[in-house]
Amino acid sequence: LPVRCYTYLHGDDLLCPLRNPLLRSLFSWTINRIQGIVCNSSFTRDYLKDHFQFDTPTYVINPTVRPEKFGNQGNLDCADHSRKQVRQAHNIPETAVVILSVGRLIRRKGFDRIILNLPFLLDEGLDVHYLICGRGPMESELKSLASRVGVEERVHFAGYVPNEALAGYYAACDLFAMLTFFDTKAASIEGFGIVYREAGYFGKPVIASRVGGVTDAVHHRESGILVNPNSPDEIVKALCQLCQDQQLRERLGRKGRELANDKTLHRSLYLSQISA
Repeated sequence: LPVRCYTYLHGDDLLCPLRNPLLRSLFSWTINRIQGIVCNSSFTRDYLKDHFQFDTPTYVINPTVRPEKFGNQGNLDCADHSRKQVRQAHNIPETAVVILSVGRLIRRKGFDRIILNLPFLLDEGLDVHYLICGRGPMESELKSLASRVGVEERVHFAGYVPNEALAGYYAACDLFAMLTFFDTKAASIEGFGIVYREAGYFGKPVIASRVGGVTDAVHHRESGILVNPNSPDEIVKALCQLCQDQQLRERLGRKGRELANDKTLHRSLYLSQISA
């Protein structure tokens, strides 16, 4: 029987061929000879169509949250028990508002944008703390930044957190924020952002950038707030709004959980969109 060949594109994998003529030629040759192209977001699909010529059928299938990734903590009741443990481990009061980010500590993830806005939140009288899960080349720079703007006691670096423990961090936060941007120098962009959906799975509202495939992962004013990552005014306004308004956090969190759960197994998604 003939073998049918499909490729799955994440976004970043489109950028390297655009910078290298040989890779571009090979990539173009490939996508014109396979049976289908699956993209992780509408952004990835549109970016592909804008930069390459092809007639191959193209489908958008968003990544889905896999609760089993978190082990027993994927059970929401179990995760809630970890909330106090995580806060106590980082000396965060139970009454404080906790912002969480999860990801590799690289420039385009925008961790610095949250740190730079913490002083404004504190000036508003908010008892706010910032938890960061992940490691990467910017760790020392981010720690220095937190110290420089006087919030080193409010920014907590958890380092690498295994999946089984990550659920407790989602449970411990009040909102999730990650302000990614298109890093043209590093040829890197957020093709989707599964962590936004994972935060939604745990009922947490999201603040995210209006860039790349993030607009597929976060529905503006439904499951979170989308902002221009280069606008300090938009960022601080969204942070203040969610830190101050518990009812809004709960409403957006409910929708985020609904979106995260309104997905079937990938096998079913593929069967429904890609005909035999």
